[in-house]
Amino acid sequence: MAGKRRSTKLFSICDGRGQIAARYSTLWHAQTAATTWCQQKRVSVPVRKGCKTVAVARPIEGGRVMLDWGDTGELAL
Repeated sequence: MAGKRRSTKLFSICDGRGQIAARYSTLWHAQTAATTWCQQKRVSVPVRKGCKTVAVARPIEGGRVMLDWGDTGELAL
């Protein structure tokens, strides 16, 4: 089978440019790293499973971080 080699680590976090910064094998490790990185850098950090964004760690006032799971579907315009 030709194509890309599959990684055993399904989850990843991305930097501000959309490039994969780190890969993780579990969602728990990925969301923990995303919240930590978000606290340090004060920028939004997406958690992805493959090409799909599963959650986004967003900074809020007071130095805290909110993990947005995106439960609400986007409106098709």
